[in-house]
Amino acid sequence: MLSTFSKYLAALVIVAGCGTPDKDEKKAAGTGSQTASGSGSPNVPATPAGSGSPVATTSGSGSAAGSSSGSAAASGSGSAAPTASGSGSGGVSSGSESPSGSEDEAGVTEPPPADEMPAAVTDPEAFRYAALGDSITRAFNAISLFGEDLTVSYATGTADLAKNASHYARLRNVAKLSKVSVLNEAVVGARAEDLASQVEGVIAFKPDYVTLLIGANDLCRWPDDPTDELVAFGEDLGAALDGLIAANAKVRINLLGVPDVARLYDVMQSDASCRSTWSFVPFCPKLLSDGLTEADRAAFRVRWQSMNAKVEALASARAGNVRFAPGVSASSFTKAEISTIDCFHPSAAGHAHLAEKSFDEALVKEAVAAKSGAD
Repeated sequence: MLSTFSKYLAALVIVAGCGTPDKDEKKAAGTGSQTASGSGSPNVPATPAGSGSPVATTSGSGSAAGSSSGSAAASGSGSAAPTASGSGSGGVSSGSESPSGSEDEAGVTEPPPADEMPAAVTDPEAFRYAALGDSITRAFNAISLFGEDLTVSYATGTADLAKNASHYARLRNVAKLSKVSVLNEAVVGARAEDLASQVEGVIAFKPDYVTLLIGANDLCRWPDDPTDELVAFGEDLGAALDGLIAANAKVRINLLGVPDVARLYDVMQSDASCRSTWSFVPFCPKLLSDGLTEADRAAFRVRWQSMNAKVEALASARAGNVRFAPGVSASSFTKAEISTIDCFHPSAAGHAHLAEKSFDEALVKEAVAAKSGAD
């Protein structure tokens, strides 16, 4: 368990990240990609990926070239080291041999270090998956202080592949896709208004499947009457969905409901160090600040419900491409599923929970069928 002082430091970083990034930061931040192949090294030309970020590729041969992107990559233990905020790539290697990675008991090869991943290579035959969102999708503070622990991200995580702890793992193990190319374009602190730059960053990648989770940073700063904010949120999120569909009419988008943020208070209020962190830096002032009444928190929950109703309506209006994932907003996190670093973000177990509740196998099958018809 980390000290209260360490949590204070973590909270400071969170607040710094929760502001809206400027254009230059958003161009440089939130990018990271990987490709996994079940058989051999792809023989394909170099292809640019979103925002000019490199696409990392590995194959069963375990061959790798240098990459300039800084990131966290899993070791044999599945833990990740801290990374510089908003940049980096994580790679996956699967197959029977991998001189760079390590093999777990189930025979799943763990990824080699990020600095061994080749740059600017993607396989046109691979199923392309892009993840958009905020610090949750970047697995911020899931394991390491100040870290973007991408290896345990519910979206693109590569740790515990055999346990299906991420959408990437489930694409490989449940959907049985032998080649999956991944781009994580999420940015710490992002709000719905920041999605335009993330969409821009994945257009060149042309994803077949997208997960999108956004809203916690908006919700935590909405006023008591968020009428105007809810309208703007819907417009920004709707524009992002339309942008993805315009870029690829065959894309399938898994639109996650906003997690039950109010559950944080219910579960963690008995932890004195969490209460100290919340009071020191009010990164969700409408929920966690001192002096709030039960009526205040009940009103917060009503705003959360309104946000999820808006998210679901946006998905329903685009039903041919977009599916709402209600399991995320309908389920509750346990204490073990909340980060002990900041008492706000999901832990590694929380990310596995998110993956379980949000993966839609039927939607993925639609995306695979659509890709086959498009290529």
